[in-house]
Amino acid sequence: MIRRPYPFADGNGRIGRLWHTLLLSKWNPTFAWLPVESMIHARQPEYYAAINASNDAGESTVFIEFMLSTIKASLIDAINTSGEMSDEPMDKTTIRWKQIEKFLETHEFIMNADVRALCGVSAATANRILAKFVADEKLVKYHESGHWAYRLKI
Repeated sequence: MIRRPYPFADGNGRIGRLWHTLLLSKWNPTFAWLPVESMIHARQPEYYAAINASNDAGESTVFIEFMLSTIKASLIDAINTSGEMSDEPMDKTTIRWKQIEKFLETHEFIMNADVRALCGVSAATANRILAKFVADEKLVKYHESGHWAYRLKI
């Protein structure tokens, strides 16, 4: 296995995906709002398999095909979700709330790491997002297995 130098001890993939989103959003602003990062997180085993297959082959085709299929899935999801939304433009807070609500449809609670993956934000930003929804009385904060967790306020 050939070791390549990476600029950071950790976070090279996140930085790469950030650049990916930045470049695509310069081409078309729609890409700034697509949750590609959370789609990759949901398909993490496939993501690493595509990276490994591309490394083994010595070329990027498998990884590029994986990324294109993930972007396509993200676009399809956005189109399907748009029918549930109003014709009014949504601000970032509303979009994030919709992502969290959708996550909580299939999970008992959400944690900071989940918000980071869903929204493609830092841990500090995820804390601010969660704190705002607690302050807005949309979420309730509680301790779960030694970590802070959040559930929908009933």
